[in-house]
Amino acid sequence: MLRCRRAFLLLILLSCCCMQVLARTVTDTTALPSDLRTILERYQKENDLTNWLYARIDYAEAAPAARIRFLMDTQKEAWRKYRTLPERQAWFNLLILQGYNLLQTGNMLASIQAYERAMEFFDAYPIADTDEYVDYVLKPLGNNYTRLADYDAALYIHKKTLQLLEKADNEKEMAGVYANIATSARWKGDLITASVYCLDGLMHCDEQSAIYGLLLNTYADVLLQQNKTDSALLFSGRALERLKYWPASFKTEPQSLNWYIAALQLNARLLLAMKQPQQAMTVCREATALHNQYYPATRPREKAKMAVLTGDILLQSNEQSNALEQYQLALRQLLPSWKPRASDQMPPDSLLYSENTITDALAGKAAAMAAMQYKDNALEHYLAVFRASHKLRAAFSYTDSKIRDIQLLRERSEAAMALAYELYYKNPGSSLYRNKMLLITELSKAQILQDERMIRWQQSIIKRTADSLIVKRKRLQEAVIYYQREIMDATGADKANLQSLLQTAEYELALLNKQNGQQLSSPEMLTVAALQRMYEILPEGTHVISFFNGKKDSYRIRFNSSGVRDIARLKGEDVLRAPVLDFVTKWFGNGPGAMINEPLVYGQESEKIYGWVFGKTDWHSIERCILLPDGIFSYIPFDALCTRYAQNAAASTWPLLFKETKLSQAWSLQTWYDQQQTRYAAGNFAAWFVAKSNNQSLPELSVEKEMKWLQAMIPGKYYSNEKATWSAFQQQIDSASILHIGTHAVAVPGEAFPYLQLYDQPFYLFDLRYKHFAPSLVWLGACRTGEGELVEGEGMNSLSRAFAAAGAGGVVAGMWNVNDDAATEIMELFYKQLQEGEDAALALHKAKEEYLKNHKDKQVLQLPYYWAGYTYSGHLQPVTLPGKLPAIVWVIAAVSCIILFLFFWWFFKRIYK
Repeated sequence: MLRCRRAFLLLILLSCCCMQVLARTVTDTTALPSDLRTILERYQKENDLTNWLYARIDYAEAAPAARIRFLMDTQKEAWRKYRTLPERQAWFNLLILQGYNLLQTGNMLASIQAYERAMEFFDAYPIADTDEYVDYVLKPLGNNYTRLADYDAALYIHKKTLQLLEKADNEKEMAGVYANIATSARWKGDLITASVYCLDGLMHCDEQSAIYGLLLNTYADVLLQQNKTDSALLFSGRALERLKYWPASFKTEPQSLNWYIAALQLNARLLLAMKQPQQAMTVCREATALHNQYYPATRPREKAKMAVLTGDILLQSNEQSNALEQYQLALRQLLPSWKPRASDQMPPDSLLYSENTITDALAGKAAAMAAMQYKDNALEHYLAVFRASHKLRAAFSYTDSKIRDIQLLRERSEAAMALAYELYYKNPGSSLYRNKMLLITELSKAQILQDERMIRWQQSIIKRTADSLIVKRKRLQEAVIYYQREIMDATGADKANLQSLLQTAEYELALLNKQNGQQLSSPEMLTVAALQRMYEILPEGTHVISFFNGKKDSYRIRFNSSGVRDIARLKGEDVLRAPVLDFVTKWFGNGPGAMINEPLVYGQESEKIYGWVFGKTDWHSIERCILLPDGIFSYIPFDALCTRYAQNAAASTWPLLFKETKLSQAWSLQTWYDQQQTRYAAGNFAAWFVAKSNNQSLPELSVEKEMKWLQAMIPGKYYSNEKATWSAFQQQIDSASILHIGTHAVAVPGEAFPYLQLYDQPFYLFDLRYKHFAPSLVWLGACRTGEGELVEGEGMNSLSRAFAAAGAGGVVAGMWNVNDDAATEIMELFYKQLQEGEDAALALHKAKEEYLKNHKDKQVLQLPYYWAGYTYSGHLQPVTLPGKLPAIVWVIAAVSCIILFLFFWWFFKRIYK
C-alpha cells in the first residue's frame, strides 16, 4: 500500500512537471530574437515601462497572427503597473492593439473583452483625444458587438460614440456612426428607426464619399427586410456605383474596401432573393477575390461568411454537393484546428463557440444534405445548430438579444421538425425520431424563461465573496427599474434623456454581470437523455401535450412517463392565426354577449378549432394533461373547446374538453420539471386588495367580500387600499409562500408593459425583472393577467410569465375579463380544495366543476365565458395553506395559563411565608 502511495505521488509530481513544461511551451509561442530580449531586459532594469511596452507592441504588430500570444502576455509579464502619463498612454495603446489583433485572428469574444478593458481604462482616466478613443476603441467595440449579434450592446456603444462626435461637431464621422446605428436597429427588427438613421446619415455626409455608399448599402438592406426588393436593388446598385472607386479613397477612408465587399455581398443576397443565382454568383466571386487578394492571412470570419453565401447560391442552383463543400469550407475557416476527413463530417461540440456564422454554416450543411437525401446526417447537423446557438446566446449581454436569436432560429427549427417528422413517419415504431422531435420542440420553447429562472436563483445564493459587486449590481438594477418607470410618463427631451440614462445603466449592468459571470454557471444544453429524466417523474395517469407552431406546419407531441406516445402534424400559423384570433376575440374578448346570443354557433366554431388542434385524440386513458402551448396555441381557451358538435343550445350539455380530462399548463417541460422538483416553504400567506386606486381612470373593484372571506379562512398578512402600496408590495412579496393579488391588471394587446394597479402606482412587468422569490402559488385574480404580447418561441410576455421567471412554482391567471361574481365564487372553491390537500391544478379544475354544479339550473352561467377564464401553469405538488387553530386549542391554552398562574402564585406565597 505504501509503495502504491509513493508511486501515485510520483505520478502526480511528473504530471505537474509535464504541465509546467507544456505551459511554458504554450506561453512562448515565438522564440524572441536575442536583440529584442536584450532591449526588453535593459528597459526593465531601467524601470522604463513606457519603452518596454512599445517594444513589445512593435514586435507583435510586425506579425499579428503569429505573435498574438506574446502580445496577450504583456500585462502578466510587466513587473509593475503604470504610474506616469506616458505609461498610461502606452498601456492604453496596448489594450487597443490587443483588441485589434484578436479580431484579425478571428477571436471575437477575446477582442470584445480587450476593447471593453480599453473603454473602461479611458473612461476612468481620459488620456487621449476623443477622435482616437472613438476610432480605435468605440467603433471597433460597437462593430464587434454587431458581429456577435449582441445588438443592444452595439446600439449603446454607437449612440455613445454619436454623442461624443456631436459634441466635437464632427459631421463626417457622424455619418458612419449613423450607418452603424441603422445596422444594429435593422438586426433588432426596428426597421423604422433603421430607416430614420440611414436617411439622417445621408443628409450629413458628402455624396462623393465612401461613407455615402455605406449608408446607401445599409438602407438597401433595410428595404430588403421590409420586402421592398426592387427598391433595395436600386439602392444597392447606387451603393456599388459609389463604392467601386474605393482605391481612390483608400488612403483617407481605409474601410472603403471592406464597405465595397459588404455591398457586393448584399447585392448577391438581393439577386439570390430574386431567384437570379447566376448573377449572384458573379458578384459573390468578385467579393471573394478581393478578400483573398487583400487579406490573404486575416479576416477568417468575413471569408467564412462569403463561403456561406456561395453555398446558399449553389444550393438554390441545385448544386448541393458543391454547396456542401462551401459550407464545410466556412467551418474550417472558423475552426482552424478542426481537420475533417469528409465534407459530411460535423465539428465536435468542444470546438464550437459563440459565432453566428457557425450556425449559418451548419444550417446550410443540413439543408444541402437533406436535399441530397442524407436525412439522418442532416438532422444531426440541425441539432448541432441548436448547440452552437446555445453557446452564442450565452455570450449575449442582453435578454432582448437572446430573444432575437431564438426568433432567428425558428425557421431552422421548423426545417428540423419537418425533417424529423419525415423520418419518424417512415419509422413509426422507432423511439429515436420521436425523442428527437420532442427535443427540438423543447429547444424551441421558453429557453430564455428557463435561463432567467436559473440565473436569478444563482444570483440569489452567491456567497458574500464579492460584496462590492453585489451592492453595485443591486444599485444598477434599481436604477434600471427607476428609469423604466420614469420613461412611462416622460415626454420630449426628458424622455430622450431618461432613455439615454437607461441604456447606460443597462450596459454597465451587463459589463458587471460579465465580471461576475465566473460565479454563475450557464444552463446546460438540453439532451434526449435529460428529457427522459424529466418526463420519467410525471405522475401516473398524467400525459403532456407539447405543441410546436411553425409557419407552414405545426406539430402535436403527446408523451407520459414512459415516453412519446404519438405525434401529429397540424396546420401551420399561416392558416391558424387568423381564425384562432377571430375566435378568441369574438367569443371571449368582447364580453359574454355573443355566446349568450349564439350558443350553437359558438359550439360549431369551437369544435372546428378543437379538430384542428386535437384531431381524434382519445382522452379515455388521459386522466390529467399538462399542455405546453406554443405560438398561436397560447391564445386558445382549451377548457372551453367542444370536442364534437354541440346539438343543444343548453351549455350544460356541451361536450367540452374540460369534461374529458383535467388540464393544466406549463411553459415548457424544462420549466415544469424545475418547478416540480423545487421544495417550497409553507405557512406564509400574503394577500393584496385594491378597490379604488389613485388611477382615476380605472373603475372601483368589488374586493371587500373576497378579502373578508379569505381573512376568515386563512391567517396571513393582508394589505388593502392605502396599505397596498408599491413599496410595501416590493418588500413583502419575497417572503410569501402563497401570494394572492386582487387588483386591477392592465394588459392591452401590443403594449410592452402590462401592470398590476396598486394603491399609489402601477406595478409593471419590468418591476419583476431582477426579482427572485419562490412562492408555491401566485393567484392573479385580476383580469387578463395571462395576456400580453406574444414573443415567438417564448410565449405570452404576461404578468403570469414574469412571476414564473422570478421563481414562482405555480400561477393562476385570467385570460379575459372574468365576471366578478363568478371569479369570487371560483376563488373560494379553489382555496377550499387546497385545504383538502389537492394540488393547485386539480383544485382549480374541481372548483370549476363545483361552480357548474352550483349553477346547473342557470344556463347562462354554464357558458365557458363565465368559468373557463382562469388557467393554472406550474407544478403538481400539494399546496399547504396556513390554518387557524381550532377553538378547543385556544381553550386548552387559556386553561393551562390559568393553572400555571395559580401554581406560581401558590408556590411564591408559600415561600414568602
